[in-house]
Amino acid sequence: MRSSADDKQEQTVADSIDRDPHAAGDFLARLRSDEARQHLERANTRLLLACAVQLTGDRGMLDRYLERLGPPEASSSMPFEIRTTGPHALAQEDPTVRNEIIDELLVAVESREPSADALVGDPELFHDLTVMVSGMDVPRAHVEMNLEQAGFVAESRTVLSDEEIRPGFTVGIIGAGMAGIDAAVKASLRGIDYEIFEAASDVGGLWHSQQYPGVAVDTPSIYYSLSWQPTAEWSRDYPTGSEYLRYLRQIVEAYDIRRRVRFNTEVVRMRWIEADRQWELTLRSRVDDSTVKRRVDVVVSCAGNFNRPNYPPVAGREDFGGKSVHTVRWEPVDLADKRVAVVGTGASAVQVVAAVADEVKHLTVFQRQAPWMAPPSSSEGVVSAHEQWLLRHVPFYLKWSRLTTFAQIGVTQNMLSKVDLDWFAEHPDSINEFNNVQREICLRYVDACFGNSDMAARVTPGYVYGGKRRVRDPGRFTEGEGYFHALSRDNVDLETSGIDRVVPEGIATRDGRLVELDVIIWATGFTIDILELIEVVGRDHLRLSDAWEPDGPRTGVGGTVPGFPNLFIHDGPNTGVARGGAGHNFIVETFNHYIFEAIALMLRRGATSIELSEEAFKQYNERIDAEMRRLVWAYATDANTYYRNAQGRVFFPNPFETSDLWRMSREPAVDDFVFTEDDGTEGRARGVMTTAARHG
Repeated sequence: MRSSADDKQEQTVADSIDRDPHAAGDFLARLRSDEARQHLERANTRLLLACAVQLTGDRGMLDRYLERLGPPEASSSMPFEIRTTGPHALAQEDPTVRNEIIDELLVAVESREPSADALVGDPELFHDLTVMVSGMDVPRAHVEMNLEQAGFVAESRTVLSDEEIRPGFTVGIIGAGMAGIDAAVKASLRGIDYEIFEAASDVGGLWHSQQYPGVAVDTPSIYYSLSWQPTAEWSRDYPTGSEYLRYLRQIVEAYDIRRRVRFNTEVVRMRWIEADRQWELTLRSRVDDSTVKRRVDVVVSCAGNFNRPNYPPVAGREDFGGKSVHTVRWEPVDLADKRVAVVGTGASAVQVVAAVADEVKHLTVFQRQAPWMAPPSSSEGVVSAHEQWLLRHVPFYLKWSRLTTFAQIGVTQNMLSKVDLDWFAEHPDSINEFNNVQREICLRYVDACFGNSDMAARVTPGYVYGGKRRVRDPGRFTEGEGYFHALSRDNVDLETSGIDRVVPEGIATRDGRLVELDVIIWATGFTIDILELIEVVGRDHLRLSDAWEPDGPRTGVGGTVPGFPNLFIHDGPNTGVARGGAGHNFIVETFNHYIFEAIALMLRRGATSIELSEEAFKQYNERIDAEMRRLVWAYATDANTYYRNAQGRVFFPNPFETSDLWRMSREPAVDDFVFTEDDGTEGRARGVMTTAARHG
């Protein structure tokens, strides 16, 4: 039963998301101060120009200054693919131009209330401004997506009436990480009741569970947030894990989500009850191991992929006589004056090594395959006081800054991953010209740190750039920080001969040596879970694990699967951040939009269940397979990566170009679904098959 408190919460959520935070307040007083001038003179001139043009709607201002601007400015929040190449690395700003734009901006603020109307009504102007601020050839097809992702416009959503939502209708959300939090807000915006089941003791998902030394986000902070809740309060270009967790907790408190969360509650079984068109969830308490059952109408799984530690198949792991800990299940361990091993060289391993190298007595890094290492931030990694002031107080500066990074990442990810067969035939170490440029940047970084040495050879990958997720060095070698600098220390060894087995004294290598150890840190990543920890039984007693044989998990758009009505699987197969997303936040918002529009579609039709047709499922997966054959992961088969499953299929990354994925997720196609009406009958435009027929 809906309450007045629920109605009040929904209105608060809608107001908070739809309101421009710069639409109120005395900005002019702030901008006129002497202090403000000092901050403005340190601003990105192109961002200031975009703000001024938006405030005035004056296209002529862009035309007047465009030729005088000079090359785009580099910033530490830029993707390294951009700031280390092309004109960005050489930008020199003309202070005269900057001061003229500042003057025009101040006049514009004085005479106009900040509004996004000028941009929404003039997509060509918005596109030209996007190209100007990003320095990239951003496709015009990205305009609508960019307006939303920058936060200039709110999500276009279906508004349901009270009569369209059945009494007691509830969505069960599994997980209170970023995806679950966004799902909760999207449910509220549509007037839909929800409950969240969270196995952990607090919200935050990955950023709650990951506590290892050096844990941090490796997506620029200015963008790695939800478009409806951007913030100017980041302290670093790449936030620490604890800072990002604070951001998510602030959203939960602001939108009163916590009261809808059942903490320490695992969903261990889900069973579709056909007679009632509901899911029966079996919930297990992590406090006392008791179980209860709960009925919900729809399940949105936001459980995520990264839940369990992955251990390599190494003999004797349980025989070690010292302390053994995995980054995924970190617990406090005294490393001072200890002989320590870090097994792995992925993102978590690199962060741990950089964080603990100067603390331990001796550190041995066990490397199976060298990662492509991106250079670190070009600055100290700290968001300056000038930048924070600008993001907080200059109308639209935060949004244009966010858009700049999003546009750059979207364009470059597409360029990096698409295979040029003619190029690849002549350059087997890279898959296209731009990909090769990034490979050369990484090679130059290796050379700058290690020169022509044995260490340089050992940290240089032998597979195509982009064949597995590249890693960013968290510190600068020249400042005595980071992963590469740690490898140069006298108390650190890089071991590449491989692990034969773990023994009580330490690790025995394949070439017959014993590395004596006090502590082993397994930084070997996650076991990729897509509802493997939950028994899911759908229509006609079909188990999800059986439906996914023989080549592993597959879903349709929005995480839908034939035979499993009213189930939407977030972070499912082929939804990982790669070519088709500039960050997990983009994937979260894009898929949740589709999911809740599909739920709204079902409710508006008066249906009690919505189920993807086998035909739509097949067509979508044929498109995935066709796209994947054109991308780097189909060619870099020698890269050891979690992107490929045990059957050899590239099942993790999303293969679609960013705007293609966004557009196909805007509005569910009615003909893709089978609906069950209130009287129990099924219907769809092109006929109906039973689950048994669909699955043979």
